[in-house]
Amino acid sequence: MEKKIKAVQLKKRIAVENIKSLERFQAEYSTDDAKQIPEALEDLEKHKEGFFAAVSKLEELDDSDTMIEACIMERIDIEERCRKLKSFLREHQPKEEGSLNETTGLASSTLAFGRPHAPNLRLPKIELPTFDGDHTKWLSFRDRFIAMIDASAELPSIAKLQYLLSSFKGDAALTFEHTPLTADNYSVTWAALLKRYDNSRLLIREYYRKLHYLPGVQSVCVDKLTHLVDEFTRFVNGLVKLKEPVDSWDTPLSNMLLMKLDRETLLAWEKHSVHFTKDTYKDVIAFVQDRIQILKSTNNFVSDQSASGIKVAGIHRHAVQRRFVANAAASCPTPAVSSGSIQQPKCPLECAEDHPLRSCPVFIGKEVQHRRDVVSSKRLCWNCLSSTHQVRACKSDYSCRTCRERHHTLLHHTPPRTVTMAAHSDDDKVFLETANVQVKDDYGNIFEARALLDSGSMSNFISDEFARKLLTSRNKVNVAVSGIGNAVQQVKGSIVATVQSKTQSFATEMAFLVLETPSAHIPTSPTDISSWKMPDVALADTNFNLPGHIDIVIGGDTFWELHTGRKRSIGRGKPWLVETHFGWVVSGNTQHSSSGPRVCHLATHDIPLEEIMQRFWESETIAEDSVLSVEEDACEKHYSSTTVRNSAGRGI
Repeated sequence: MEKKIKAVQLKKRIAVENIKSLERFQAEYSTDDAKQIPEALEDLEKHKEGFFAAVSKLEELDDSDTMIEACIMERIDIEERCRKLKSFLREHQPKEEGSLNETTGLASSTLAFGRPHAPNLRLPKIELPTFDGDHTKWLSFRDRFIAMIDASAELPSIAKLQYLLSSFKGDAALTFEHTPLTADNYSVTWAALLKRYDNSRLLIREYYRKLHYLPGVQSVCVDKLTHLVDEFTRFVNGLVKLKEPVDSWDTPLSNMLLMKLDRETLLAWEKHSVHFTKDTYKDVIAFVQDRIQILKSTNNFVSDQSASGIKVAGIHRHAVQRRFVANAAASCPTPAVSSGSIQQPKCPLECAEDHPLRSCPVFIGKEVQHRRDVVSSKRLCWNCLSSTHQVRACKSDYSCRTCRERHHTLLHHTPPRTVTMAAHSDDDKVFLETANVQVKDDYGNIFEARALLDSGSMSNFISDEFARKLLTSRNKVNVAVSGIGNAVQQVKGSIVATVQSKTQSFATEMAFLVLETPSAHIPTSPTDISSWKMPDVALADTNFNLPGHIDIVIGGDTFWELHTGRKRSIGRGKPWLVETHFGWVVSGNTQHSSSGPRVCHLATHDIPLEEIMQRFWESETIAEDSVLSVEEDACEKHYSSTTVRNSAGRGI
């Protein structure tokens, strides 16, 4: 690398020394040297180009801020010196007869800039690129502007500045909105533009960021697919121009593009590449471009068939649409032709047999979420699965047989049941994991809370009283939560807050369901631990043995992330010490004799109300039937009919 830098610096020095030689020519100029001026002008342009080429190469080899700043200052200095030299040489250039009459186009227009009082001053018509401040468009704008304007020996600096300012749009135009139109300001403005945008390190970041955040295509649409491929290719070509090793990025680039494709295109690619040993970026791009061409030509062919009619025996009939493999993946959805004479396939999945979607064995065999995806992609009615209208215009009297909502029964989705369980016995006491933590709201306020770490809970809960302390927005939810005996609580809100340790640098963001009382006091009765030999560790809850109010319950989705895997024994018949990011917690059984009650609690949500009521009445109903088995009942009847009992009730 150092050898390359030295070689480029040598080229730059040679160009600078040649420019100094021309400056000496200017200082020692006499009328006898007038014939050398045309050659001097050519040499000046050549040495100037060599200098700027060397500086650009240096910026590629060393993109540090110090080097870029030095290169910008050198550009400005050489630009000013070359401009003065060019002005001197043009002024003393020998005039030839007819030279003014022979100039046309750009030359005739630029001569007017040399006359300060020339009437009707006009710029030559040059179609310039525009620049709106988008970093991914900078390289193209820079190269085209340099080739068309900056490198032109005929244009004076004031004309170059005018062209530069007129090509700005958007944010770039606002930045240089008040730049005075003077010759000296061109080099200053161009240098400021280079300093702001001509940074290869930042450009690489921007190109890769734009690649990552390109919006994906949800359903097959030729226009969206074309836009995705064009933008993806443009960003990759920009990285190639910045000398990034894109040729060795097959895996990240191909997978990044595949993740942005719609499901049908992705399925087509999998069928196409089933025997490929590796996904390459070149193959994926070529496949998607070919698919775009196929879809476009198919759409045009089908449109031509639909537009043109077929006449047989003087009767006009509409052309029947042919079936194509690509027809299911046509362009953006177009308005359906409302004509009773057009025979459409009854099954949207293009089955061989004609049947409605609700009777399609392929559709019924799919999972509920896949069925929902099919209905969404085909733009069908959610209630009757028809393709002629949407659910808001559905006139069907039927609805879901499970929940009575306005969707088809095949699309009914039963949410998973969330269960929270805890148990406590005074005879064999179980210590549940409790910890004193800190909860931070949206405004950075910190509140101390007592947390229960419950691996059996699939959700996190927070008490309504504690949630009101937090300056955090509450989201509306509608979740039924039932506890022991199926007592139902309706959860109407949820919040998101940050839970952090009081002693360690640990914090994590959690979502909580707001309950009036998420848990009973833990533990339910005090325990004497004076005889315990506790090791010298930092406890997450120093009052773990005393009943206390629980503010939050941390469920199983975060439970295991909080544990380090380390544990220590307190002694036989005692619980364990388990290490968490909040400190050491006490967990496990301890032998304890007490006349207190046994307490268990269970919380679940999303159980149908009918099932809850049925369980309630079953638990309250006293069985009137015999509790004997069939064999015992038969034995009882047999002996009761053959046995005589005495006065004491004994059988004889």
